[in-house]
Parts: sequence; structure tokens; C-alpha cells
Amino acid sequence: MPSEKDLIDREFPEFFRSLGLIYRERSEVRESLVSGYDWSHSPYALDNQSEFTELTAKYGQKLRQGYLAPLHLRYLSQDLGWGVFAGADLASGDLLGEYAGVIQALTDAAAEDTVDGHYLSDYSWNYPDELPDGTAFEVNAFREGNLLRFVNHSPVPNSTVDHTLLDGLFVTFFRVIHRIPAGSQVFVDYGEEYWSGGFRTLVQL
Repeated sequence: MPSEKDLIDREFPEFFRSLGLIYRERSEVRESLVSGYDWSHSPYALDNQSEFTELTAKYGQKLRQGYLAPLHLRYLSQDLGWGVFAGADLASGDLLGEYAGVIQALTDAAAEDTVDGHYLSDYSWNYPDELPDGTAFEVNAFREGNLLRFVNHSPVPNSTVDHTLLDGLFVTFFRVIHRIPAGSQVFVDYGEEYWSGGFRTLVQL
């Protein structure tokens, strides 16, 4: 398994296999309740219709194609693991790509439960909306996903997690909010809820 060198796009699938993971360009829906519901008619979607229309117009075509910005993986340390770095200058507003994973029922395991040394919720983002009966879902990249699962946390991030409606489903994606020069690491804010349990330790970069 590579450790000291950068990983570039053509190596991602092989690298994921070496970790026992499945590489996905786009999320896969594994819950029929998700695909069977037209999220464009949910109150949340209707309340934010103009915003989602703009985001889909701007990013929709690339998201459908499984676009990923020029990014690469670099091994940081035993404590930090891997990080995601810009392979070219990225401007504010640029799309990094879809946060790919499995769209499934929200994990009901305790947040502090671990598998292979990782918390089960380490690689999950909540699906942006719930069914009318309150059923919640998540985008889970614990076993299947793309390199955005390796983006590290920072309280002063240069990218953000966002979502839009695309073909009747919500898509979770990362976009740049501050210029990222080539060779710089990509960061996102995991949010207060991620750290609120008190069982995670923030490793300083």
C-alpha cells in the first residue's frame, strides 16, 4: 500500500481495494424508501427551491458525470492518516465533487461504537431531509465512497459541505469557499455535533 507518495486519480480504485473498500464515483441508494419518494415535493425542498435550482444549474451536469476536481491523497501520519490535497489552484465556488457513499437508513449504533478502530459515524453525513413520518437517512462512506471521505477537519475550513436536488434526489457535495492553492490541503468543518460526544480527540495538524 502506498504511504510516502501521493495518490492520483487513476490509483484511487486500486488504493480503495487495498483498504478493503469499494471506490464509487457517485452515491448508491440502498434504501427503497429514498428512491421511492420525490424529495422535490418535500416542505424543505419547496422552502429552498430557488437556492436548489441555482445550485443544480451550476453544478448539476458535473455531479451527474461523477466529476472530481484535480485532487490527490497524501499520507500525513499514523495519527492523522491520509489527507486530500489540491492538484491545481482551486477558486472559491469550484466544485470538489459529490461526497459519494451509500444512501441508507440512519445508523442506529451508538456514535462511540468502533469497527477496525474507526467510529461508525466517522464517514457519514446526514441526508438533508427526512420522510414525512420522520424516517431519517445518511450518506455513509464507511465502506464505499470516494476520496472526499479522507478530507480532514479544520475550524477554519477552505471548503464546505452542501447539497442540492438532482433528478428528484438530494446530492451531498463539497465546494470551495476560500481559494486553495495547488499543493494545499483541503479542509472542511465537521460540525459541533461530530465532536459533542466527548469521545473523539482532535489531532492537531
